[in-house]
Amino acid sequence: MLRDIQKEQPTWVHSTDTHERHPLHYAASIGYLEGVVYLIDICKCHPNQRDKYGYYPIHLASYGGNVEVMEKLLKHCPDPTEMLETSYERNILHVAAKSGKHEVVKHILQQSRKIPYLDKMINQKDNKGDTPLHLAAQSCHPKAVFYLTWDERVDLHLVNQNNQTALDVVNAISQLTDTSTRKVSRIGFGMFECFKVELIFSPILIIIWSFCHQD
Repeated sequence: MLRDIQKEQPTWVHSTDTHERHPLHYAASIGYLEGVVYLIDICKCHPNQRDKYGYYPIHLASYGGNVEVMEKLLKHCPDPTEMLETSYERNILHVAAKSGKHEVVKHILQQSRKIPYLDKMINQKDNKGDTPLHLAAQSCHPKAVFYLTWDERVDLHLVNQNNQTALDVVNAISQLTDTSTRKVSRIGFGMFECFKVELIFSPILIIIWSFCHQD
C-alpha cells in the first residue's frame, strides 16, 4: 500500500492531518516496523518532527510499547535526551514508565549501557520534577518499577517539586486510596477495592522500600 501511494501520490507520505501528525507518527504508534523503515529509508520522511501535542514519532512508539520501531527511530535521533514532548517535557523513558511499557523500559536501560548519552534519561526530570521512576510508581506499574529500581544508576532518593521521592509518592497514593475505599465500603464494595489496592500498591512499596533501605 505504501509503495503504491509513494508511486501515485508521493506528497501524501509527507502530509499531516488535523493533529499535525505525519504517516510516520501513525506507523510508529501501531508498531508497523516495515512501514517505519519504508517511510524513513525510501520516502525520506523526517523522524524528528513534532505533532500538535509536541510528540515525536519515537514518543508514540514508546507509548505503544513498540521496541523494534523505537530502536529504528533511535538511530535517527541526534540526542533522545533533548527530544522532549512539550506538555511535561518528558523523554521516551518517562513515557514508557508512565504507560507501563516495561519491555521498553528494560530495553532503554540495556541500550544505555552501550550508548553512553542515553543514560542521561534515567534520572532526567520532567517539568514537575518527576523522574521515570516517579511516573512508574504514580501510575502503579510494578514491572516498570522493578526494572528501574534494579538498575544501580537510578537515584531512588531524587525528589520532585512536591519534595517527594518515588517511595513517598506511592505511600501518599496508597494512603489516599485507602481512605477512599473506607468510604466505598459503606456501600458494599470495600472488600474488593481494598484487595485491589493491596494487589497494586504492595509490590511497588516493597520493591522501592527494599532498595531504599539497602546497606
